[in-house]
Amino acid sequence: MLHNTASSISFPHANPSDAKRKKITSTNGKRQETTTKKEGPDAIKSKEYWDAVEPTVNGMLGGFSRINHVDIQGSKKFLQHFFNARKGPGDSLKTATCCLSSGDSNTLSPDDKPTASLALDCGAGIGRISKHLLLKFASRIDLLEQAPSFLNKASEYIGVEGEERIERKFLSSLQAFTPEPGRIYDIIWVQWVTGYLTDKELVDFLLRISRILHPTHGIIVVKDNTTRGEEVDTDVADSSVTRPKIQMIRIFGEASLSILLEKRQAKFPRGLYPVYMWALKPKRTS
Repeated sequence: MLHNTASSISFPHANPSDAKRKKITSTNGKRQETTTKKEGPDAIKSKEYWDAVEPTVNGMLGGFSRINHVDIQGSKKFLQHFFNARKGPGDSLKTATCCLSSGDSNTLSPDDKPTASLALDCGAGIGRISKHLLLKFASRIDLLEQAPSFLNKASEYIGVEGEERIERKFLSSLQAFTPEPGRIYDIIWVQWVTGYLTDKELVDFLLRISRILHPTHGIIVVKDNTTRGEEVDTDVADSSVTRPKIQMIRIFGEASLSILLEKRQAKFPRGLYPVYMWALKPKRTS
């Protein structure tokens, strides 16, 4: 099962932080995802599954720790379309060109891009994405995660310098998360967790977090698996679903979100679901 990304908990587990892979079998030398297509997400079963997962990068990535670097590099390149990257723990900026190619026509020049002050890592797990990605862009980070063991491990994993910039740790599922009034985010990152929510729960969650985005340059980034066809696959092991891309786009529309940019993650191993990234912003109301 490769898919995941931590979520924050309450009871529905939108699952822990980072990818979770699909079970794969071999048929005629071809690796295929083994799933059923009837049941939907079950929050209690998902929570039980992730409560038993070790709080490590390998655990977060469902045994696929080798994809960590490629995943983060793809996410950096995507995020650099919208924000300047930082050098590290400090606030000095560097030109956002390390991962961008000349063909990235949507990229703003460093002088035109804003800098991020606050980011929310949804389904943060042990902080894999915060440590390697979000802390490179935002001054401060909030973690949203439902598994206590993951949140407890986050401080150690992120390290002392990074931990100093973690301001809030919300122990909650995505379904139960209530945004803090007046707390406004430049980046809200939602990776490998949408499959643990029903369509309605996902729409409701996106509507809630869209209200805490910075009004001018704030974005929601959703990064998740998609099926190759038009059907929804269900993983019975952790009670999650993988949706077709067209269904994800429909859900974004129901949540009144516009797609600013869509990219497919490159260089993942064969046999895994296609992974897409979407930058989203609330639609303008007349």
